Amino acid sequence: MRPKDSNMIFSWSANSVVNFPILFAVVGFIYSVIVFKGGFGKVDFHEVYLQNKDSLSVIIVKNRIDSLTQFINSIEKHKILKIGTKDDTNKYYNTLYNQAKSILKTSHKELKSISNGDSSLKTFIEYANINRDSLRYAITSLEIDPNNSQIKTVCIHLRDTCTFFGDILFDKEIELKFGISEKSLVDFFSNNSIFGFWFFLSIAQMCFWFLLIPLVIGSVKMTDEISLRIPLRYGFNSALIFSIIPTICIVVFTYLLYWNMIDKPIINDIFFMQAYNQKMIFYSIPGYMVAILCFSSYLFLSNKLELLDKYAVVEGDKDEHFKILADTFNFSFLCSAIVLTVFVFWVAILFNAINITEVMQFYRLKTGIPFLNNDFVYLIGLIHSLLLFMFYVPVKIRFNSLKITQKQKQSETAGLTSGRKIWKNILEVLSTILVTTSPLIASFIQKILETLSV
Repeated sequence: MRPKDSNMIFSWSANSVVNFPILFAVVGFIYSVIVFKGGFGKVDFHEVYLQNKDSLSVIIVKNRIDSLTQFINSIEKHKILKIGTKDDTNKYYNTLYNQAKSILKTSHKELKSISNGDSSLKTFIEYANINRDSLRYAITSLEIDPNNSQIKTVCIHLRDTCTFFGDILFDKEIELKFGISEKSLVDFFSNNSIFGFWFFLSIAQMCFWFLLIPLVIGSVKMTDEISLRIPLRYGFNSALIFSIIPTICIVVFTYLLYWNMIDKPIINDIFFMQAYNQKMIFYSIPGYMVAILCFSSYLFLSNKLELLDKYAVVEGDKDEHFKILADTFNFSFLCSAIVLTVFVFWVAILFNAINITEVMQFYRLKTGIPFLNNDFVYLIGLIHSLLLFMFYVPVKIRFNSLKITQKQKQSETAGLTSGRKIWKNILEVLSTILVTTSPLIASFIQKILETLSV
């Protein structure tokens, strides 16, 4: 039997610092899967496509082939063409005959390509004319039909771009049909790899959010070791009290942004995933909860630093305790900035994924603007940066106003030349600005990448 005082190979309490973050990340993974599946069913992905794009292209090309064939037969039948003659009239018909034969050959190749399903969207767009508002209304009013029998149609004007006869060969108003096809997860991601990247980034982001919960709580909890004459310990009650203001701010901002300013869904469920908007409500809750946790830790640490300045038990420990509080504050601030910044990137990736689907590409190529305006990403980035400023700036001002903070800064800059002191202060200010505005910077970077990819 092992002696009681022998060293244990494993201790749950001793490894809790590592075990809890891992377990929380696993819980985040399970939660994200449940959210996307709407339980434990399958994820309902689907594609919206131009159902009769190829058949409409075939109509145009066949009409062109028939017209060209009739013209060539007419020339050959009436023997207008005389090879090798120097007569101007015959020379003119000889040129037209050769042009018609060349266009006819190209048209047969195009018809074969369309029949094999190799037709390009750009080829069809050359033939299609459509009102932008009508097209946008048709796309936004699409609905998923359980029987998969309802197909949305919109009238378009088809014109053949071939001007061999000096005028449009084919000019007719006809219906363009939008179809919806359900896909398995693997098939959908095979055809739309950027959606696959977004989907797995969504799961990874959720794991990261849950991972941060014990890390932030653990880092703030470590400040309980600091001895004060007026004790302030981090527990459930204190966490709840300091979370009141951050919760009110987050709720007000999200309500005004997502339910008031944006008066209807930007991304409809029909675009790629059934019940997308309902799922995203449950998906975003943990992210904003982590942001609330970080913001509340700002307030708690600020309050504790003020108590340290006035009520430290041992004056000689002030510097060491100050460093612990400052490091914990910086960690919480960095976590909140990362959470809100990655969220902006995540939204931007989804916007780009939707904008490159067939129907959305058709809209962009016909109108010259993307269907989902990326300025909405700027709006989210701006709101998130504003949230960071709202909590960081007051707390930072409170930090800097304390005597212990000023004393610490003096000791850090002691011995430095005036030039190096100025440079150090500039770097501190710039690093703070960059981290605080990181959500807005993320949206700006996304815009640059989106512009370069067009």
